[in-house]
Amino acid sequence: MTQERGFSLVESLVAVALLAVLAGLALPALQELHERNRVVASANLLLTHIQLARLRAVLDASDVVICPSADGALCAHDAKAWSQGWLVFRDQDYSQPPQFNPDSDNLLLAHRNGPGGAQVRGTPAYIRYYPSGYATNRTLTLCTTAAPQHARAIIISVVGRARVARIGDESLKDCISGI
Repeated sequence: MTQERGFSLVESLVAVALLAVLAGLALPALQELHERNRVVASANLLLTHIQLARLRAVLDASDVVICPSADGALCAHDAKAWSQGWLVFRDQDYSQPPQFNPDSDNLLLAHRNGPGGAQVRGTPAYIRYYPSGYATNRTLTLCTTAAPQHARAIIISVVGRARVARIGDESLKDCISGI
């Protein structure tokens, strides 16, 4: 007598159906996790670049500016342009409002956001760090339409310290309406 090895058709169909049900239950949680990670990664990247600007301002004893940039070459003085990218540069000509000038300013970093990044909103058209490491109070908000409950804010204090914070429910409406 020989023994058959393997699964029957019915057993295979039950296993596939069970796998499909489990995948259907896990997919929404994975999508929310992905959206949260998009916001957190974007916030951490921008925070790192802000900290770089503060460090360079202190080390180089000069003003360093971070400004939104739509094209990676010039500052865009529009708060919505933060979502497209930003420039970090040593402002040697002290232009008001700051504008990157390749002849006189020293470009430290140019970042372009890809299509997968979070939307960045904020009132500042730029952030200026002084040689003391100080800056003016600023807040930038990062969120996505798919998971606005995971929105983050980058808060820059007057002494120049930047930190990431979760956004409370009262500020969540502003984040959603700003997208």
